[in-house]
Order: sequence, then structure tokens, then C-alpha cells
Amino acid sequence: MILSRSFLLGVALLAASDLAVDRLPAPPTVGPLLASMALLPVPSLLARWSGRRLARAAILGWQLGRAMRLWVRLESLSVPLAYAVMLFAANLEDFARATAPQSDALHTTVLLLPLLLLEGSFRMAQAHTNSWFAVRSLLPPHPLAATWGRGSALMAAALVGAAAVLDVAGHDRHVAVFLSSTYVGNTASLLFAIAVLSVVLAPLLILALSTDRRLPSGLDGLVRDTCHSLGFPPSAVRVMRSGGRLVTAALVGPLPWPRYLLLTDGLLAVLDPFALRGVVAHEVGHARARHPGLLLLLFVVVPVLAIHPLASLDLESLGPENLAIGGLVALALGWWLVRRVMHQMEFEADHLSAEALGGAMPTITALERVGDVHGTRGDRATFRHPSGRARIEALLAWERDPGYRDRFARRSRRLRRAIAVVLVTAVTLNAWSLWRTWDVDRVYLAFLTGDFAQATERLEALPDDAPGFADRERTELAETLSAARELVDGGGPWERIGPELARDAWRRGLDELARSGPAEASRWFDLSTLGPAPGITRQLTQRWSRAARDGERDEEARVARHLSGLPGLPPELRAALDRNRSADDGAVESRRGQ
Repeated sequence: MILSRSFLLGVALLAASDLAVDRLPAPPTVGPLLASMALLPVPSLLARWSGRRLARAAILGWQLGRAMRLWVRLESLSVPLAYAVMLFAANLEDFARATAPQSDALHTTVLLLPLLLLEGSFRMAQAHTNSWFAVRSLLPPHPLAATWGRGSALMAAALVGAAAVLDVAGHDRHVAVFLSSTYVGNTASLLFAIAVLSVVLAPLLILALSTDRRLPSGLDGLVRDTCHSLGFPPSAVRVMRSGGRLVTAALVGPLPWPRYLLLTDGLLAVLDPFALRGVVAHEVGHARARHPGLLLLLFVVVPVLAIHPLASLDLESLGPENLAIGGLVALALGWWLVRRVMHQMEFEADHLSAEALGGAMPTITALERVGDVHGTRGDRATFRHPSGRARIEALLAWERDPGYRDRFARRSRRLRRAIAVVLVTAVTLNAWSLWRTWDVDRVYLAFLTGDFAQATERLEALPDDAPGFADRERTELAETLSAARELVDGGGPWERIGPELARDAWRRGLDELARSGPAEASRWFDLSTLGPAPGITRQLTQRWSRAARDGERDEEARVARHLSGLPGLPPELRAALDRNRSADDGAVESRRGQ
């Protein structure tokens, strides 16, 4: 695997802490975070310990036991586990929010820095551990550790760069609101991110892998001549040094340019020139059949285009159990579909290599040699590849039976027609759903950029059954817009009115809270969070008042308990929370009495 599993798991944990875990923000506590820093050297210490155990086994000629082999495979889990402690027990998110309240790039940097330190120290220990008795030759440094470390650093840089783009967009209020608060902007930003990633992915991976153009002297001319004869630029061939551990080849890059043909040193050592031509022709076959681009369209672009049409459906009415079952069924179906399509594309690349070389034997020989290296694993299909045995049988059928070639060609054409139908359907449904909700988008765009009069006019012009706009949402927006016009009737540039609006709305909200309670004050608290860096107290007060307005009693009580523990609350807010707690205690006693 090119990217580090431990770093990817850490990034997945970070995403889960933001999306799947409903955490309430709190003031940063430095003590637990500093205590958790003691975990930073743990992964590197474990890597050094296991490295010495492996070296000792190599010196004494011992066979590694099952427990030790399992430990070597699982030791990298120490990186995401230590990071999970920092995220969920030491409240790293709160510290990042307090450190960078207005910068997404700095916020992302603070969150990723501990993960990078854990990953970097772990990979450095893997690459440079002194073997037992300092006999380094018996256990050479892990050849992929440095590659994984560079890949993690580049991935972190890409995430920070994406956050920096949001920071730049935030300097223009209209652009920021369009991208973050409208359906059209959300879709456009996702598609733009996919386009940028498609361009920079291949160069970044080549940089992370530290490849070079030098091929073994006996194979250089063969590989380059084969590429040239098949229409693939020989200058795009790269060799990856893995210490012989990786025996594979890959086509890197979803677009025709930039794209690279990657060959590992292990593959070059195993294959003879005859078999190597089959591997090169197979990878060039992927390029000729446009497989990377088709996969990108089908499994990345189409899901992005489907987000808004699916969001416009009333899926919540199905209930959480049915949604969970439907999600599992959709996940299983997606897994099966991706696997089926990728296997079909592997067979297509095999057949194109046989056609280009005038026969299937080079590719068959390559599959047999690689299968010998992998042993029994080569007889099993994986998520991406059919088994080597199935591929060889398909190539032999291609050589023997012209009818098989025709049937397979028809199957390939059907796959492309199906992809075209799915793509056109997704584009059509997305455009239709965005068109239906554009009037609602325009209301939010006018409101959040300070044009209150136009927002009111557009809101009143919306039909009662405006798509993507429930009655409750319409009522809440009308109340919030009315409150904004009470404070700043004419509106104006958001840079001028935004701070004033948030300050005055907070004051009016506290007054309304003291008079009528949290539900009636929610429209003011909604406005109070629209200013720059609203702070934890305002965010939680808004959430509490919304829960009270929507009748979500459990959520209201949960947020109120958390909010009561914050220091420096305004007297009006503290008194309202005390009244709320007294009312809840009275209700509990009443239920007990019954």
C-alpha cells in the first residue's frame, strides 16, 4: 500500500470525531493534553522493541511464532490508538478551536500535528532501528517506512492546503456564503476539489514514493521501446525502490496527464524481459481503455452528484432502524459493484496486452512468475484483482476461441454504456434538484451577505411547497430575518454590520431569555452566532435554545448541563439555566410520586 494505514486510520478518527461523535465544545484544558503527550514516544518504542525481537530471531535462526507475526502486523495501530486518546480523552479538538478560531488552515494544522509526530517517530524507528547486538545486516531497515512517512506528510499538507483555500474564500463574503450555504456552491466546491486532486494526485504520489527514472541497464531499452510502441510516453516510467518487498506495477494518475507507469524493484528482479513486456502492456492497456478516468467518474463524481438529489428525499421519515439497514444494504451493494467493475477492467487490460503484443504468453508468464512469489495468495481474488488462475484461464480462452473475444468485447461495451447512462442520469438529477432549490439558495445568499430587504422579498415570493424548504425551516428563517431587520433594518456590507448584528442580537437574546425562556429567544441566539468567532458560550446557548424550540427535551437537558459548567456565564443565562434545572428536578420528582 502506498499510503500509511496508520496515518489513514488517524485521519479517519479525526473525521469521525467531527461527523459521527456528537461532542459539545468546551474550553480547552491544557493539563490532560500535556499528559497525553507522554504517548508520543510510545509507537517508536514499540517499533524498536519489535525490531530487536525480529533481529534476535534472525540471528538465532528462530521461526517467528504466530503471536509475533501478528504483533508485527498490528504494531502500527499504536499510532491511531495514541491519537484517539488525544482526540477523545484529552480534548484536542477544543484546544485547536481555541487556538485558531477563525482559520481553517491553522485549525487543521493543530489537529494533524500530533498525528504527524506519532507517525513520523514510528516510521523513523522502523527505518533506523538498531538491530539486536548491532548486527544490522540481518535485519535491514524497513524500505517502505520512509515512503509511508513522506506520503503521510504530503497528505497532511494537502489537507491543510484545502483548508487554506477555504480561508482565502472566506475573505470574500459572497464567495464564502455561496460555497458553504447553498446547494449549488456545495456541489461546485466538491467537484472543484475532485478536479484539483485529479491533477495533483499523481505527482504527489510519485514524490512521496521517491521514485527515479533509472531502470536496470538490461531492461531500460526494452521497457522504453515497449512503451513507445504502445503509445505510452517512455519518460513517464518510474521505478520504486522497496528493497524487493513489493512485486507489482501500477498506473498512477486518473487523467491522461499527468500519469506515470510505476514498476517496483521487486518486479524487475523477478521477471525476465519476455514477461516484463506483458506487465508493461497490461498497464498501458489500462491507459488505452481509460480505466482510471472511468473509475473516477463512476465511483467519485457520480456519488457527489447524487448527494443533493438524495438529500431532497424525506429519508428521515423511514426511521433510524430502516435507515441503518438501508445504509448497510447500499454499502454491501456498492462494495460488490466496485469489485465487479474493477475485476472486469483487469480482464480488459489483460486482453488488450495480448492484442498489443500479438499473443497472451508474455502476460501469462508474468502472472505465473508473480504468482510463484506470492504463493497461495496468488490463487485468491482480492478486492481489486481477480485471481491469477482466473486471469490466465481468460487469456488462454482469448487465444483459443475467437467467439470468446467477441462475447467479452460485447460485455465491455455494455459496461461503458451502463457507465454513460449512470453518469447522464446523475448529472440530470443533480441539475434538476439544484434548479428546484435555487430560489431557496438565493434567499440564504441574500440574507447572509447583508441584503435583508431582498432576502425578505425572495422569501415571501417562495411558493408554499417550495422544494427543499420545510415549513419549520421557512418559519425559523422568517423569524431570524425579522430579528435582523429589527436590529439593522437596511442591511449593508456584512463586514460592517456582522459584528454589530451579533453583539446586539446576543444582548437582545439574553433579555428575551430572562423574560420568556430559551425557545422564544432562539431567533436572537441564531443571529448572535453569525459574527466572527462566536465563542463556545454563544454556540452552546444557540444549541440549547434550538432544542427547546424544537421540543427536543433530552438534547435540551444535555446541553443545559454542559453549558452550566462553563465559567463566566452572563447572569441572565446563569439564572435561566438554574430555572431550567429546577423545573427538570420538579418534573422528575413528580414522576417519582406518580
